[in-house]
Amino acid sequence: MGKEHGKIEVQLVEKKGDRLVFLAKGVTPGFANSIRRTILSETPIMAIDEVVILENNSILYDEILAHRIGLVPLVNDVNEIESILESDPEEFKNKEVGFILDVVAEDDEVTVYSGDLKPKSPLEGVAVKEIVRPVSNKIPLVKLSKGQRILLEAYARYGLGKQHAKWQPVSVSAYKYMPIIKIDKEKCILCGLCIEECPKKIFKQEGEEIKIERALECSLCMSCVEVCPASAITVKGDENSIIFKIEGIGVMPPEKVVLLALKVLSFKIRRFKETLRKLIEGGDTPQDTS
Repeated sequence: MGKEHGKIEVQLVEKKGDRLVFLAKGVTPGFANSIRRTILSETPIMAIDEVVILENNSILYDEILAHRIGLVPLVNDVNEIESILESDPEEFKNKEVGFILDVVAEDDEVTVYSGDLKPKSPLEGVAVKEIVRPVSNKIPLVKLSKGQRILLEAYARYGLGKQHAKWQPVSVSAYKYMPIIKIDKEKCILCGLCIEECPKKIFKQEGEEIKIERALECSLCMSCVEVCPASAITVKGDENSIIFKIEGIGVMPPEKVVLLALKVLSFKIRRFKETLRKLIEGGDTPQDTS
């Protein structure tokens, strides 16, 4: 940890749409990587896991069509996931949502979209926003020529990113050290090379001084250090201050993904603690902690 052991500070840097950037101070790279890996590999979400083709005379083979449908991201019920995590994670195995897709090209060429996936058993009185559904209705799946038809059933189930990429709740889960950039004003000769070479354009000259703007954008590439003829610039990363970047795909808000990942991580730590305690005390046979 940092100087004050155990104290963690979190600052929101950016929250825009499905993009979330936040700064965590007082954490270690190991802890940060645990969160990153849990988000990508251990956070349960629902995705289409089984496709039953009843009729398909389109140009696509059944296997290719099923693969495309399986990769359509679905809006998930965050409340249900939280409830299962807090009660009994084994319940994820018993949850399933069915869809049906029936499209016929009667008179002309027709494009089949993700929006053509309809709930198999529509729930009366349930708002559309509360139903598991495709993130976008405009994802093209296949084109049908006149007279062709696709009729299929699809079943969505919970899974983990470590099983298949379709169960990853985000497209990006990354972190970096917070950049610490210093310019020695006595050494700086105002050559401007750092301004030209910086790919993130974080340097700006104001009068007789080089200013640092948007320091958090620095990628620690060291281009400015290498190009400075006067060795006036130093750049390093603070290993106890981590910048996280999360980019979602619409299955749920990115901040919810982070919170769910923390719940999963906490659950795994508790399971590990219980298993270790039983081993030490010589109690029951330890259970699988995976």
